[in-house]
Amino acid sequence: MASFTSTQTGNWNDGGTWGNDSPGVKGTDWPGSAGDTATISAGHTVTYNVSETNELGDIEIYGKLAFDDSADRLLTLGDNDINVRPAGELEIGTSGTPFDKAYTAKILWNTTSDSDYGLKTPSSGSPVVNIYGAADYCTTWETTLANDAENTDGDTTIKTVDDMSSDWHEGDEILFLVEEVGDSSIETDGALLGEIQSMSGTSITLDVNVTCDAGVGSTWTSRCVNVTRNVELGKYNADRSVGGGSRYWNSNRPLVSTGYVGDGDLNLSYCSFIGMKHIALIAQQTVTQIIVRNGDYGFYGSGSEDTIGSTISGEIFGLQRGATDCVGVTINANIWACRYGSIYNYGGEMAGDVVACDYGCYGVKFYQEVSGDIHACNAAFRLNSWYTLLTGQLYSCNYGFMDMAGHIVCNDAKIGYNGATSKPNTTYDFDWQYHEPKIWCRNTKFPLAGVDLNYRGGEGRSGGFLHCEDYDQTLGASRTYYNSGTITRVACDGGGDRPSEDPDGGNGYCLEMADIQSLVHQSVLPAWDHRGDGQGYRIWATSAAGSKTYTFKVQTTYAGISAGGLTLRASYLTGSGAARSVTTHAPAIAQRSGTTDWTQTLAVTVNPGADGWINFEIELSEYESGNEVWIWPEVVIS
Repeated sequence: MASFTSTQTGNWNDGGTWGNDSPGVKGTDWPGSAGDTATISAGHTVTYNVSETNELGDIEIYGKLAFDDSADRLLTLGDNDINVRPAGELEIGTSGTPFDKAYTAKILWNTTSDSDYGLKTPSSGSPVVNIYGAADYCTTWETTLANDAENTDGDTTIKTVDDMSSDWHEGDEILFLVEEVGDSSIETDGALLGEIQSMSGTSITLDVNVTCDAGVGSTWTSRCVNVTRNVELGKYNADRSVGGGSRYWNSNRPLVSTGYVGDGDLNLSYCSFIGMKHIALIAQQTVTQIIVRNGDYGFYGSGSEDTIGSTISGEIFGLQRGATDCVGVTINANIWACRYGSIYNYGGEMAGDVVACDYGCYGVKFYQEVSGDIHACNAAFRLNSWYTLLTGQLYSCNYGFMDMAGHIVCNDAKIGYNGATSKPNTTYDFDWQYHEPKIWCRNTKFPLAGVDLNYRGGEGRSGGFLHCEDYDQTLGASRTYYNSGTITRVACDGGGDRPSEDPDGGNGYCLEMADIQSLVHQSVLPAWDHRGDGQGYRIWATSAAGSKTYTFKVQTTYAGISAGGLTLRASYLTGSGAARSVTTHAPAIAQRSGTTDWTQTLAVTVNPGADGWINFEIELSEYESGNEVWIWPEVVIS
């Protein structure tokens, strides 16, 4: 074991580069024996032109370490670091000249402890890490599995839609989905990775047996992705498996810790990271078509706002956590077979698909958009999804939204829609037994059989709500689900128990209060949302107009609602600053005599002391099994 420091620019295996005999002897004149350390001095470029299986010691880069791509290159380390120091640079290919596709470059650590050693940069200065694998290693990186018995018969041969035999290579690894619908074990058996042994036309023989769910290539689609890259960093002799009922996260993992890399100075493109603790993402970076697999975290942002504007694309799979604590990052990568796909991320966008994960998006925080599809997961979303925007599709999961909290908005999304491209969720589309989310769905498509919810509040919970505008992508349709019942915009057309005409003799739309529950934790069913910004139903009134009476017409199939069971409440300005006063009316309501009977009313008289909004609320607090209440929303002012 010896220490080497560069004295000039030159090749790694030239003793003259290190101030010794040229060309010299490995371990004596240039680093190559187990434990040898190397320091590349500032201003020097050392070209790594060997393939070394001996485990070297620390490598300190103050100048530049560049990998030669005229042959395969391997750099092996033990419990040691590659430190890219201030103004230092690690180069494996460049943006203009990626590492040649005919060869491989690998940096492997044979670490014996977890998260202590790896590729590191300091907390100051301007280090640069450029790793560019060959984008042209394959012309086409993915296809889909065909509708063929070879994909369901349990042998080692699969059939793809496209002929990949002239583009992919023996020894390449491919990843694909084998289960259509998510369940509690989907993370470990929903996707499968195999190594190509041979190819003939659309037939590919792998090193694993394959049994896909029935209908693959017909009623559901399985992407088949080549996840091989010709540049790889990771754990020596890492377990590379995915699927088969087990987790393969490895242990004693190295890491990529970019303590400080300036914007644009960490460039990762068409390379692979396997068996790592994590890749720390600091500053604004572009990460292109990389593979992160079989480790703990994929990308770890540590909650730093410096990552805002970063983008990540590629495939992330076989990890405990796909992307964690990233702020303002656009994740175009697809995340497969992870325990947590996207966890505790802030802002940004999850634009890639999340597939076959235990929890697709877990604890998403603060204004993150999810525009990619989430499918075949145990739960697509779980817990604390504060201000999340869903614009993609969510289908074929066990749960859609599970244990939800916070605020969620679904715009132009599809949730469990069982049409040509998406299938229902098997247990619940929405589940919030123990939390109080507020969910707004606008122009969102729902399952053909209707929304499946588990939303009855637990002990001590008042419950959240699901409000749907243009329900099921039907213009003007509206429905709101509360713990205590549902509110639906329905036509007065006599369908079911509905009124057969409105108070004006037409077939206009009224609000139906139905599916009413007897609950002690949420004792009222509001006719419209008034618990957020207070703007559910409001009318501007002036003090000069004086006293006005506001009347709402109602009818019910209840045997009779007792006084206090249905309440109209109005709040208005008193004229003393922002102070407001409240007036209520909660009379007994008689059962309707027929479907045209709108004689029962709720009315309040308001004399505001200042110009401002009158906010109206109507709440039902009386339960009678199987019956409904209808409210005509056009208030009469007199």
